Amino acid sequence: MVLSIIHSEVDLGSAAAAARSRYGEAAWARHQQEVRARWRQMARDLGRLELDWRRVKVYHDSLPEGGEAGLRVVRALAARGSPDYRLVEALVRRGAELVATEDPRLLLLELELVRGAERETARPGAGQRGAAGRKRLAQLLLARDRYMAARIAKTLGEGETGVLFVGAAHQVARFLPGDVRVLSLGAR
Repeated sequence: MVLSIIHSEVDLGSAAAAARSRYGEAAWARHQQEVRARWRQMARDLGRLELDWRRVKVYHDSLPEGGEAGLRVVRALAARGSPDYRLVEALVRRGAELVATEDPRLLLLELELVRGAERETARPGAGQRGAAGRKRLAQLLLARDRYMAARIAKTLGEGETGVLFVGAAHQVARFLPGDVRVLSLGAR
């Protein structure tokens, strides 16, 4: 099952100030109300499912493979008020297993590209370089999607249910094996 993420202010971190200024204070407040409402609805939708949570694996984009940091990240962001990570934490408390989903190298490459794009925006000729950067980011997103799908295929056992929290721009389902049935929640 795929849950389409909509980011709260907490999830945006340092980018929240820029988003708030683009929206304006009143529109930003309305948007954050919508975010909270959508996460409440997703939590209700998940709660209605009759699942043995001990046979559920939770996958989340941006959680790198290769360490125990994933649960610490989830708990820290849940404690700061992220509805996204509060829901993940609740599923883990019910017995679901959190599985690291991403290749850390791809995440670092994306971070470097985004930071580079932010620096380039102010320079002359940024439009042409910006188009190349956007193309590279799109290619990187597809590489991340393929990696996540391979991780899910490798770690999701027979008779288990996977719950993937992923941003709307991702296309992970497209790369999953044919025997994986996909149900989307929270999509717009």
